[in-house]
Amino acid sequence: MQTPDKLQNEIDIAYMKIALEEARLAEAQGEVPIGACVVYDGRVIARDHNRRETDKSPCAHAEFLAMQKAAQVLERWRLTGCTVYVTLEPCLMCAGLMINSRVDRCVYGSFDPKGGALGTLYALQNDERLNHDFEVVSGVMDDQCSSILKEFFSRRRKERKQAKAAGTFSKPQIEEIDELRQARAQINHIDQELFSLLAQRLEASNEVVQYKIEHNLDILDTSREEEKLKWAESLSSDQEIQHLYCEFMQDLMDISKTYQSNIRRK
Repeated sequence: MQTPDKLQNEIDIAYMKIALEEARLAEAQGEVPIGACVVYDGRVIARDHNRRETDKSPCAHAEFLAMQKAAQVLERWRLTGCTVYVTLEPCLMCAGLMINSRVDRCVYGSFDPKGGALGTLYALQNDERLNHDFEVVSGVMDDQCSSILKEFFSRRRKERKQAKAAGTFSKPQIEEIDELRQARAQINHIDQELFSLLAQRLEASNEVVQYKIEHNLDILDTSREEEKLKWAESLSSDQEIQHLYCEFMQDLMDISKTYQSNIRRK
């Protein structure tokens, strides 16, 4: 039988792996690979990665963004009951947000000798002068969290050195940065619309399910789902766009089916 400490360690490792997934997403976008997730009541309610370059924001640290999302999910600014998992020790800004949002725990992977505020340079989590203290667990999957950072910076230094030697190194022009910022804003706008539509779809799906349960009707209509996919395929003659339509429709249907199945079990 596992001890409580060993079981908790296994749980922390499982969630840290999710934070590492986010770190790899950051790396793929050219960002410093740091990832985070927020866990409440045994489930991940928010996850994100470092987006300072993408968002052009000094606040866009992985754990900062994840905590903001968690507050939106819970519809409250207090993150009581939440554990924040992050691959790199939080800085003063993020540690301060943890205090102000009243998190229960923070679990981080790699230590930060240049800015760590939860044990390395500072220990804000148990500073008696502040109005909140919380548990900190450090060094979880430290090797993996450290190596992804070391490899990233090593590769970046090598690429920059090669570019300088070849005379191709140059900073992005203001026009290019503006174009990227506008594209990012457009993507965010589309994402918001999609999430809004998905919420409306689930709400309508709930009404349909409740009606079918009351009248003892079959909840999942496979033929209707197949018709939706055919409709998606007909939206464009471009095969690549067709594939994207179908993929999106399939995601919506999978979510809807899971939702309906859960309602039926209740």
